[in-house]
Amino acid sequence: MDLHSIHVYSTASTQDIAIDLIKNRPRDMLIMADIQTGGRGRLNERVWQSPFGNFHGSFIIDIGKSIRRNATAVLNGICLKAIRDTIVGISSKAMVDIKKPNDIMIADKKVAGVLIEVVFPYAVIGIGINTKVTPLETATNLHEEFGIDISNRELAIAVYEAIVEGISSI
Repeated sequence: MDLHSIHVYSTASTQDIAIDLIKNRPRDMLIMADIQTGGRGRLNERVWQSPFGNFHGSFIIDIGKSIRRNATAVLNGICLKAIRDTIVGISSKAMVDIKKPNDIMIADKKVAGVLIEVVFPYAVIGIGINTKVTPLETATNLHEEFGIDISNRELAIAVYEAIVEGISSI
């Protein structure tokens, strides 16, 4: 799938870049960073640890024709399922759990998180996935758990396709 993308080495937050880009009426796109210095969690005082090696990205997706009511809640469920299903698919393991409101867990340790901001008709879906580095004691990563070595770009495309499929099924 051809997904337009922007890649930066370091930024405060891919979410901020994506929200700025919405002003120009973009097509679906991905903003990825090798490092985020100010990645944020669901509550503004929570910071997502974003070390080099992991996936940090924000998708801009036009949801205008698909989702209107309760957009954030509906999208959150779609995104959590998409991330979980993608990890299960590439690892062939079923021990990946959703912990609402916005986390993906493996063996009670956080491996991914989602932050959604709707600027209708667009959604900015920020996702962090620990692919190679475990930033906290309460976290884990895909390489450590499953021996997965997938590029962050390949992982992003797989998650994006699962999100789009989830949106189109409603």
